[in-house]
Amino acid sequence: MKKNKTKFTADDREMIKYCIPLGLAFILLLVLNICWGQNWIDTDMAAEMVFSDLLGDTGHYIATDNWYYSTEFRILYTQLLFVPLLRIIHSWAAVRVITNMITYVILVLSYFFMMKGYEKKYVVLSSSVLLLPISEAIAQHVQMGNTYMPHMILMFLSVGLVRKLDREESKNLRILWWILLIVLSIICGASGVRYFLIIYAPLIITAFLRSYVKYGIKEGALKNWRGDLGMMKIAVFSSAAAFAGYLYNSIIIRKTYQFTTYETLSFATINHGIWYERVASVFGCLLEIFGYIPGGSVLSLRGVVTMAAFVMIFLMYILVKRTSEDVFGGSASIGRDDPYTAEDTADMFFIHYFAAGFATMAFFLIFTDTTLTPRYFSTCIYMALPVLVIWLTREGEEAVRQVFMIVLALCLMLSTLKISYSMATTDKNAARREVAEYLMSDPLKFGSCGYSLFADSNVLMELSDGKLTVTALTEDLSDIFRWSTAVYFPESLRYSMMDRVPQYFCVFPEGTDVSSLNLSVTFQYDSTVAGYDIYCGPVYEF
Repeated sequence: MKKNKTKFTADDREMIKYCIPLGLAFILLLVLNICWGQNWIDTDMAAEMVFSDLLGDTGHYIATDNWYYSTEFRILYTQLLFVPLLRIIHSWAAVRVITNMITYVILVLSYFFMMKGYEKKYVVLSSSVLLLPISEAIAQHVQMGNTYMPHMILMFLSVGLVRKLDREESKNLRILWWILLIVLSIICGASGVRYFLIIYAPLIITAFLRSYVKYGIKEGALKNWRGDLGMMKIAVFSSAAAFAGYLYNSIIIRKTYQFTTYETLSFATINHGIWYERVASVFGCLLEIFGYIPGGSVLSLRGVVTMAAFVMIFLMYILVKRTSEDVFGGSASIGRDDPYTAEDTADMFFIHYFAAGFATMAFFLIFTDTTLTPRYFSTCIYMALPVLVIWLTREGEEAVRQVFMIVLALCLMLSTLKISYSMATTDKNAARREVAEYLMSDPLKFGSCGYSLFADSNVLMELSDGKLTVTALTEDLSDIFRWSTAVYFPESLRYSMMDRVPQYFCVFPEGTDVSSLNLSVTFQYDSTVAGYDIYCGPVYEF
């Protein structure tokens, strides 16, 4: 009897070919995480690990009132993985690696969920871009620091649920999708205003644009608008649920938990040329998210990578332009007589959502006085990937498709290799690592609890695997820094109740004036290590 042998068809082999970039990107991130995963973490990233360790120590899992939150009350975030892993693994570096790898998988799966119904090979191919560290901002805050991947996951899931509800074939599971979307929206709203910028404002704009493009505002169009309110209802109900969550945040959560709100945010000054400067700065942030390197020599690898950033932005423009022309049919697309197909409408959604998300974020950065940072663009630019999938599916000219993808691949590879090389050869925490090792080398002199500036506190704790407990001080050293740090650490409380007089340490950048240090006992200077002045001494209380 002959055994049946599984044979790969031509389609199977082609699918494997499209999976190779995703596999290579995953392997690259695995190597970067294992070998150099803590090289570029900053105190905000390390704060999530410190927060999770505090949750575990105090018997909590999601939140605690013993923490000074930043501007958001994060519910579905990295602590869901950090907390249980820290209970069984003592190496914080290993916990970060495992958490990151799990998050990569969830990120890609959530993207697949959002892209359900599109050409699988193109969806898989485009998903590899999610795992490419194409710029310092992307590498630090998305793939390695893992501060933005949870936001992207929630965005992908929300958009995926919206698409499920919008499609005819989802009727049998419609109640389930509605429940999931409403619950997710409430949670997102309860977390803060960020998700209104990256999910709900773009969604409402997208719903409006769909009706406007399909029916226009000509005579008799209102009847068509009323007959096609499905997307608008989804957008309004999900946004209302998010707003209900935000009200809960404002009325209930703020009374229990301590965090900074956006109530001090104001519209930016736009006269006397300031507006033009801010627009230029926002464009600079966009360039940096694509790999632009300020100060890089033009005739160097840094200069070439910088030019690649310009090329990728140009490619993104061409991508949206050609796809829009194909889907909408040119300038006469508004309220055209021949109806859009279901495929056109589905593709239209992603084009509008990307444009709306990008415009919303640009408006927020340009017209408010929020701090300008490239990472704010990291969520909306990834919504260009569905547009890429649509274009690959629709583009009829094979030569154009090949040239476009070759140029894009070269730019992505060049930027990724440059960032990977920089991460492997540049340890931004080398000095802090040396300081942590020095403090742990003599626990009798320095103890295990101390103080530093916020920029160093959480990083020192992570690099020491939590063996050091470091309280952050304000820049003038006069008070506790109340941002992304504990109100009090259980270790500090236990430490202060010891029978013997405990030892404490202080770590400040070399040359810091400590005359205003508002502690009850004067510290004694010990030494300067790796550019940091280290002090030791008994401290009783503030």
